[in-house]
Formats: sequence, structure tokens, C-alpha cells
Amino acid sequence: MRIFILGLRRSGTTIFWKTLKQDKRLHSYNEPFNPLIRRIGEDDWFSAHRAYYSEYRDLMEADEELFWRKFQAIYEIQEIQEGFSDRQKDYLEYLLFQAADVQLESTRCHFKVRDLARISGGEAILVHLYRTPSSFATSHLIPSGQQIRILNEKPSKKHLLIHRNEARKILNKAMFWLRKTGYDNWAVETVLGDGNKAPMAHFIEKSGMNPKEVYELSAVGKLMAYWKANYCKIEKDGKEFFGDKYLSVSFEKFCRDPISTFRKLYRVLNSTMPKFDFSAIHEPNPPFQQFNPRWMKIARILELRDFLY
Repeated sequence: MRIFILGLRRSGTTIFWKTLKQDKRLHSYNEPFNPLIRRIGEDDWFSAHRAYYSEYRDLMEADEELFWRKFQAIYEIQEIQEGFSDRQKDYLEYLLFQAADVQLESTRCHFKVRDLARISGGEAILVHLYRTPSSFATSHLIPSGQQIRILNEKPSKKHLLIHRNEARKILNKAMFWLRKTGYDNWAVETVLGDGNKAPMAHFIEKSGMNPKEVYELSAVGKLMAYWKANYCKIEKDGKEFFGDKYLSVSFEKFCRDPISTFRKLYRVLNSTMPKFDFSAIHEPNPPFQQFNPRWMKIARILELRDFLY
């Protein structure tokens, strides 16, 4: 089995990957092109991230010189470059052929689907996990944070951090429809760029939008345009290069009925589905002010009405 799980940041790929990781036949790689993997040799950092990066630590400990010679990150603007570099291909092959059964989850490969198909020899399954564009925009503009309330306790650095997060969330909600910048927590603002000459403008235009109009929108509109450009690209390439081994999965539907999603996946894999524990999967929060007419106004500009909810 070879399974690729692709989705934008904040789209549920991690919980999908973690759930699928319960299939003990699979050798599981989380975000293989993440530059943070360079820190797996730092014991304190690795201890805090063991659940996501233990496979890379194992490879490093088995042959440290080989692992670091193979490892290649994908940095922000490289995400929208078509295909992998030769060194990135070599690294991907190194991971894929460590075991017979592999799953790999990435938020950096929407524009590299053709190479994924070629490197895997046409035998892999590609799962595209996506949220609604309104939920995607909300998750970037109002990131989830610490929710603990402080009552009659002596202040500490942790308490101050909690209060700061709550204050930031209040400000994010107050400025939600007005913000133009300052939404780069997960590098989307960097990848989008700031005008018609940005590399992303080409893909915005190819997906049927007017780049000039998009870059004049608020952050909500720009995030939704980014969502559409990525969605159009991966849907087109996924169907072309993976055919009936391409699965397009709504994260909201997956959360409501994970069993049906996994049954479909294992039918395509032509493999027996093991027993999964789906208790960690919960209904996602709705988008901010879900029925505010401004959502529909932006969706009309971007021709996204059919995807809004």
C-alpha cells in the first residue's frame, strides 16, 4: 500500500494521518518536507514532537550520514513550483521504499501531484482532504488557542500566555472582515505574495479569478482565493495522474462519518480495513459568523458559491 494524503494547512490532514496510523502495516510519515525535521536530533524538541517525527528519528539513528544526505525541505515559495527538484525526488524515493506499505501526509505538495504519481510507479492512492473555504479562512484568521480560564490563581508565565491568546482571539474576531495582512501563521500570506507579479497570481488566474481583484480583497477573500487556486490545481492533476485512485474527501464529511470514508479508502486499496478508534475525531467548528452575507459576497466574486458551506 502506498497512500499520499494532501491538504492545505489547517485542513485536518494531521488527524486523518494519525487515525490511519493505527493500521500497523503502514510505515507513516508526517510532513516529510517540513524544515523542522532538522531539529529531530535535539532531544528536548524531539520529546515534544515524538508522535509526529519518530519515523525520521529512527532513520537518522540507523544511518545518520545517509539520512541527512537525503533529507530535503520544501520552503514556502517552493510549494507552488511545479514538481520536485531532483534532490527532493531522491529524498521521497528514499522514504517510500523503506517499507512495502507507506502513508505520507503533506501540506506542501499540491503542485507536485504528477511527480508523486511517477515516483510511486502508478500504484499509490492520493487522498485530497479539504475544508470548506469559509472554514479554511476562519482557521487562519482566528487560530485555535488555549481555552483555559484562570480563576483565583497566582499569575504565572503560563497564565499570561493564556490571557494573551484570549485577547488576541477577541481582536481577531473584531478585525475579521477588515484585515488585509497579518495572517501568516502558517505561511499562506508569504506564498500568496502581495500583488499581480507574485508567483501565485499565475495560478489564481488559471483557476478563473482576476488576480488584480483578488489582491485588493481583505484577508478573508485572499485566503478563499488561495483555497480555490489550490483546490482547482489538485483536483485537475489528481484525476489526471491518479485516475480512479484519487479520492477527494471533505473534512467536514469525514468528521461526521469517518467509517464511510475509511471503508471507501480501503476498497480502493483492495485491502482489508482493520478496526479503527475514531473517538478523537469530532465535528469541526463552523466558520466565523457562518451566515453573515459577506461570505456570499466574497464567494460570488471568486465564483465559490457551490463550495462555501
